[in-house]
Amino acid sequence: MDDSGERESTRRRFLAAAAATGTVGLSGCLATDLSAEAPGLPTDVFRLFSVVNGLAVGSSEVRVKAALTEAATTEMKVREMTAVDPAGTAVWTGAVEGGQTSVGMYLPIQTPLTVRAFDDSAGLVGEQSLRIRARSLL
Repeated sequence: MDDSGERESTRRRFLAAAAATGTVGLSGCLATDLSAEAPGLPTDVFRLFSVVNGLAVGSSEVRVKAALTEAATTEMKVREMTAVDPAGTAVWTGAVEGGQTSVGMYLPIQTPLTVRAFDDSAGLVGEQSLRIRARSLL
C-alpha cells in the first residue's frame, strides 16, 4: 500500500473513533422539544409553568419559569417554593419576594414533581403537579 492509502485508512479510523467518542460522550445529554406539563392550571397560586429554552444540552435539568397569580405573593404571602420528587426529596427550593409574580427554577427532565408554595409562616398555601417533558433524549 502506498503512503496515501495508509493515510486514508488512518484518517478513517480516527474519524470513526472520534464519532463514536462524541456519541458516547453526549449520550443522555441532549433533550429537545421540552415542555412543562401541569394539569389543572390556573389555580389560586400558580398561573403557568413554562420551559425557558426548548433544548437542553449537557444537563438533565432545565430552567423553568413559574408564573404566580397576583394574589399569591400579596394576599396569600407566598415566600418560598419547593419542588419535590416522588420520594419526597426536594430537588429545588427558592425564596419568593412580596409582589413577585415570576420564579425561575432548575428542574429535572421527565421526573414527576410536586411544586409547593409556602407562606411567611411556612404554611402550605398551594401545590401543583408538574413534569418537564422531552420528545427526544439522546
